[in-house]
Amino acid sequence: MEEIQDFASLSQLGTTLGTVTLVTLITQYIKSELPEKFSIRLFVLLLCLIIQIGITALVEPSVPNIIVAIANSFVCATSAMGAYEVSFNKHGRG
Repeated sequence: MEEIQDFASLSQLGTTLGTVTLVTLITQYIKSELPEKFSIRLFVLLLCLIIQIGITALVEPSVPNIIVAIANSFVCATSAMGAYEVSFNKHGRG
């Protein structure tokens, strides 16, 4: 049996699934500390942008990769918002 060496590497966190998971968890713990008028959706988008661009700049820095990271951050943000609606939102149907 193979041993798990790293729980999450930068490359794994840079994937869509890794970013969505990280952003969803961070948002759940930090959203109560945000100002009342600050949009949670804007926070999620900014967090996705920071994570995607930051990891891309560390792992494979190039202009095309940064552009793809920016586009991917929007996919991650909408996925994280959808994951919240499915998992944590008790006010909606489903």
